[in-house]
This record gives sequence, structure tokens and C-alpha cells, in this order.
Amino acid sequence: ENYGGLLRKIKDAYSEFILSCKSTSRVLNSPGESELMKKEIEQLRHQLTVTSLEKANLEKDLDKQKMSYGRIEEDKKKLLNQWEETKQELQEEKELRDHIQVESHALRQKIEEIKLQCKNEHRNIKSHRKLIKEINKIARAKFEIEEGNQNLKGDLEYYKQREQKLLYLLFLLQKRNYPVQDVFESEVRDIPT
Repeated sequence: ENYGGLLRKIKDAYSEFILSCKSTSRVLNSPGESELMKKEIEQLRHQLTVTSLEKANLEKDLDKQKMSYGRIEEDKKKLLNQWEETKQELQEEKELRDHIQVESHALRQKIEEIKLQCKNEHRNIKSHRKLIKEINKIARAKFEIEEGNQNLKGDLEYYKQREQKLLYLLFLLQKRNYPVQDVFESEVRDIPT
């Protein structure tokens, strides 16, 4: 834009010079004036060429920046999608962990009931052995559930760390004047979770 203005000024000055030559009925008969005029015209052409080259270089730089911005936008969308997926996975993990805790509580209650039955039926050995087997089964099931719960806790910690990294990345993008909040408001806020 600045170079277009400069070109316009050069053209206007050239046109003004030609008009002033016509209006004063000046005839360039002498070789000195003609040479001076040729030098001025050559200088103006040179300035015009240099300005055109600079303009072309600026347009190339602008195109490169537009492409770079486009890639940043795509990366941002990918990161926001990953963040949403991670958030969904964390929610699912939490629901599963809550379910396991409920089941674990139910198993504990059942174990307590079986223990009470064992005390009441202590005299009956067959019944006692059967109860022990059930307790062992339940204890194994409880162990497996608790082991699964531990695995889920590890997964949950991993996803929490991943979410923190994504949040930190979004913070860094925003710190670098990337319009993270605007993109969130316009593209992410309405996505159902």
C-alpha cells in the first residue's frame, strides 16, 4: 500500500512536470535540457522498478504469513479437538471409577453379611466351608476390582497430566497473542460434552 502511494506520487510529479513544460510552451531544443530530462526520466523509471520489486517481495511475504497463519489455525483446531477428546475420556474414566467404587462397596457389604452368617452357622462345617469358598471368590473379585481401580487411577492421572499439558499449550498460544479465547468462544463452547 505504501509503495502504491509512492508510485502515485512519482506519476503525479511526472505528469505535473510534463504539464508545466506544455503550459510554459517550453521547447527542449538544447541538448543539455534534453539530457537532463532523460536523466530524470531514467531515475523515475529506476525508482518505479525498485518500488515494484519491493512491492512484489512484500506480497510474497504476506502470502507466506497467510499460509503460516492457516497452519496455526489448523493446529489449534486439532489441539482443541484433542483437548475435548481427553476431557471426554477423563469423564468416562471418572464414571467408571465411580461405578467400581459402588460395586466395591456392595462387595464389602456382602462380605460383612457372609461373615455374620459364618458366625451364626459356625457349627455347620459344610456350610462353613461353602461360605469360605464364597468369601474367597468375593475377595478375589474385590482384589480384581481394586486392581482395576488402581489401573484406572493411573489412567486418570495420565489424562490429568495430558489435560494440563493441553491447557499449558493453550496458555502459551494465548501468551503469544494467538486468539485462543475467541476461537474457544466461536468454535468450541457450543460443542456438547
